[in-house]
Amino acid sequence: MIYQANGEFEEKFQIRHLELVSDLPDDSVMISADGRRLWRVLENLYNNAFKYAMESSRIYVDVAVRDEEKILHRFRGKENLVCRSVQEEYRFPASGSRKRKSPVIIVGTGPAGLFCGYFLALHGYRPILLERGRCVEERQRDVEAFWETGKLDTAS
Repeated sequence: MIYQANGEFEEKFQIRHLELVSDLPDDSVMISADGRRLWRVLENLYNNAFKYAMESSRIYVDVAVRDEEKILHRFRGKENLVCRSVQEEYRFPASGSRKRKSPVIIVGTGPAGLFCGYFLALHGYRPILLERGRCVEERQRDVEAFWETGKLDTAS
C-alpha cells in the first residue's frame, strides 16, 4: 500500500518540486488492518506532507520493523495466530489437457477478468469476455456515492 501511495502522490509532489525518498524493507511487511482506514491514514499523511513541506524539499517515507521477534512473541497465543510469513514464489497451474465443448466465459473486464482472459489465452483457450454495468462516467458517480454513503450498487 505504501508503494501505491508513493505512486499516486508522485505527480502531485512534482507540482511543488518535492522529492519523495523512500526506504522500504526488501521483505513484505504485513499489517492486519482495515484497508480503507489504513489508506485514509496514508492519504492524510501524504496530503499533509504536500501541504506543509517547504517547496523543493524532500519527503522521507521509511518503513522499519524493530524487535520483530519481540513483537511476534507478544502476539503469539495458544491459537498461534501471528507468525512470520514464508516467501513463496507463485507458480501458475499446469495447462488443461482436455478439449472444452463450450468456451470459457468471463463476466467482467476489470483487472481480474482481463488477467484471467489473458492467462487462459496464453494457455490455448479462447475465452469470451463479457462486460456488464454502466458506462465509465456513471460508474465513477456510483463509486463516489459508495465512498460517501457505503451503499454498493451491484448493477454498476
